[in-house]
Amino acid sequence: MLAGCSSADAGAAEHSSAAKRLRERAGRDAAALLERYDATIAAHAPLAARLRPLRAEVARHAEAFGSAKASPSPSASPSAPPVSVPPRGEGRARRARRRRAAHRRRPYLRARPGAAGARAAPGVRRGGGRSPRLPARRRCRMTAAGRAVEAAQAALGAEHAAVYGYGVVGGHVEDTRAAEAREAYDAHRARRDALVRAVRDLGARPEAAAAAYALPFPVSDAASAVRLAAELESRLCGAYADLVRAASGALRGDAAAALREAAVRSARWRGGSVAFPGLAERA
Repeated sequence: MLAGCSSADAGAAEHSSAAKRLRERAGRDAAALLERYDATIAAHAPLAARLRPLRAEVARHAEAFGSAKASPSPSASPSAPPVSVPPRGEGRARRARRRRAAHRRRPYLRARPGAAGARAAPGVRRGGGRSPRLPARRRCRMTAAGRAVEAAQAALGAEHAAVYGYGVVGGHVEDTRAAEAREAYDAHRARRDALVRAVRDLGARPEAAAAAYALPFPVSDAASAVRLAAELESRLCGAYADLVRAASGALRGDAAAALREAAVRSARWRGGSVAFPGLAERA
């Protein structure tokens, strides 16, 4: 009996120590992310208004994990320290990163050609390839309401694709993560239904889901299913970031909440996070 009690005490102590190390690591990560937010806000004044709500959320996480009390968000004033000019060659690397980010923002699931009732994802032709962009003059004439409808339709299309994709994930993921996949599937169905109502409230007709979508890569085992789930959430971050920029009022708040949820789920599936989910191409 004494041996059993000692084993139980040792297991509890080990669990407590592991939880403490996990909290400390999360606190350090949150503090580092706060520093990156501060540096970006100081260097890129036009992004300050969009980044401050996200920074405030990270600051609350940092305090909850017991890290040092977060400093107030720096103001984007003219007295901010000048930004150092990157060395020669860094500009090309930055442009390459932007191109890669823009490529990731493309629709990640395309309507499968030939499927009954299949519809092409926004910006994608049925036979593949990108649809031609609108002329610059026509884009300039688009009203704020038109931009909100366009962004809401794009987010709705992304949620249609995510619901389909999680059906594939649930069929291959391990039992230990099946509940997580089911929870994400239900959350995306709820977000999809909310976007359908939002598009109708904006006076437009919601886009219907395609009958089938072509996956970005083959999914045949648990590892590829986890990779697909992370990809779905990562691309949803981009769609909701565009909706936050285009929308206003309650719809903008809902889009920001959906962006946070997608970023958290992406980090869980991927095992790591990015500094600015949904804003990588503007960093």
